[in-house]
Amino acid sequence: MNTIKVAGVKKPIPTSHILYVLGRGSYSEVYTDDGKHVLSSMNLKTIEEQSTELIRIHKATLVNREFIDQTTPPELLKKGNVALVTMRDGRLLSVARRRWEVLFALTEANG
Repeated sequence: MNTIKVAGVKKPIPTSHILYVLGRGSYSEVYTDDGKHVLSSMNLKTIEEQSTELIRIHKATLVNREFIDQTTPPELLKKGNVALVTMRDGRLLSVARRRWEVLFALTEANG
């Protein structure tokens, strides 16, 4: 089981329970599938380096692709629309232009 050791949390968090991580400067907010979130003193890059399951979709956002419910269809992006992902908890997160092709390739590979 892949886990993330988060500064400020006693037990490592299993990656399979992390929905997404939002960067807040030198801090990060880790959101989990039980509806909780933890403010960590670790930056986003440090958390990203601990896991291959979390993917960066924006300079301030990591997501667990297992918790993505919906993405903006690629054909709409060619018309200049903003790419968004809807997470299982209902949160909408924007995807950087340079990252959406990688995101769609990964989500399509998972079915």
